[in-house]
Amino acid sequence: MINWMFALLLLGTLHGPSETTAALAADAPPKSARPPKKARGKRRLRRKSGTSGKAAKAGKAGKAGKVGKARRRTSQNAAPQPGMLPAEFAELNRMLGRQEYRALLARTRSNLAADPLNPHLHAARTVGCRHYGDLPCVDQSYEESLPSPSLDFLRELARADALHHQGHPRQAADLRRAMVVDHAKPLREERLLGKIVLDLEQAGDLEGAWDAAWEAVALDPDSPNAWALVARIEAASGSIESAESYLWTADRVRSSTLSMTVATADIHRKYGDPFVASTLFLQPNPRRQKQLSYAIARNQSLLAAGLYGEVLDIFHVRIWFLGDELWHPDLLRTVGQALALDGQSEQALAYAMRLEDTYPDNPRVQASVRTIRQTVTAGTAPAQGQRSTP
Repeated sequence: MINWMFALLLLGTLHGPSETTAALAADAPPKSARPPKKARGKRRLRRKSGTSGKAAKAGKAGKAGKVGKARRRTSQNAAPQPGMLPAEFAELNRMLGRQEYRALLARTRSNLAADPLNPHLHAARTVGCRHYGDLPCVDQSYEESLPSPSLDFLRELARADALHHQGHPRQAADLRRAMVVDHAKPLREERLLGKIVLDLEQAGDLEGAWDAAWEAVALDPDSPNAWALVARIEAASGSIESAESYLWTADRVRSSTLSMTVATADIHRKYGDPFVASTLFLQPNPRRQKQLSYAIARNQSLLAAGLYGEVLDIFHVRIWFLGDELWHPDLLRTVGQALALDGQSEQALAYAMRLEDTYPDNPRVQASVRTIRQTVTAGTAPAQGQRSTP
C-alpha cells in the first residue's frame, strides 16, 4: 500500500496540494465499506437463530483466512524498495506529500551516494529538480535511472519539460501526447494538453496548438484553464478581440485561476500593453508566488514594462534558489536582463554565459543572451519604467 501511495504522491506533487488530493482520489481503489449498523445487527440475529455452531466456526475460519491473505498482501505492498530502509522510504513519502523539495533533494543526494541507480530515489530527485527548473539534473536522473512503475510517468513528464526549454518543443509535444494516451485520466489529460499547447505554440504550429486547446475544452467545458488556452492561441493568431472574448468566457465559468492570470498576462505582454500585464502582479500574492509559472510570468511582465527593479526584488526573495543559484532558464534570462539594466554587469554576464552554455538550441534563451550582452556593452540603461524586451 505504501508503495502505491508513494507512486501517487510522486505524481501528485507536480501540481500542488489540491491537485495531489485530486490525483489520489482519482487513482485510489474503492474502500471496502462496512455494512450499516442495521444490516450487521440482522446478520447477528440470523446467525444466532439459524446457524449451527459448526457452521459459525467454519465461517469465522474462512473470514480469518481472507483477512490473513489481505494482511499479507498489504504487508507485501508496504515493503520498502530495494536499497531503501523503511524509515527512509517513509521520510521521502512524507517530503513528497508536503512538497518539501529542498529537504527532498538533500535526502536523495545523500542516499544516491550509497545507491546511485535506485529508480525510486531518481524519481524523487526528478520531482525536486523539475520544481526548481534544474533541467540538467532532470537529464541526469533520466539517463541514470532504471525502469520503475513509480518513475515512468514522472520522468517522461520532466523529460518533456527539459526538451521544451532545450529548444525541442515539437519533441516535447510528441512525448506529452503519448503520455495522454498511456495515462488517460481527466485531470492529467487537461494539464498535459495545456503543456502541449505551449509546446506547439513555441514550435510555431498554431494550428496544432488550436486543436489541442479545443480538445481541452471538449474534455471539460467548465474548465477556465481550457478556455484560457483557446484565448492564448487566438491572440497568437492575431485575433486579439476573440482572445479577450474567450478570456471573458473563462472568467464567467469560474473565478480567476493561476492559468488564467498567466494567459492574460502573456496576451497583454506579447500582443497588447505590457503595462497592463504588469498590473496583474503589482499586488503581492504569497500563495501564487510559490508557483513557478506565476513567478516566470511576473518577471516577464515586469521586465517588459521596464520595471526591472521589481524583478530584482523578486530575485532577492530567493524562493527559487537552489544551492545559492537560480536554475530555471526563464528566470535566469529575465533576472540576467534586469541585472544588466541595473548596471550589475559582472553578474549579468555570468548569467548570460550559463544560459549560452546550457541552452544553446533555445532561440528565446539565446536572444536574451544577446540582449544582456548588448545592454552591458552599451553601458546605459533605460530609466525605470521604460519598456524592455524579455
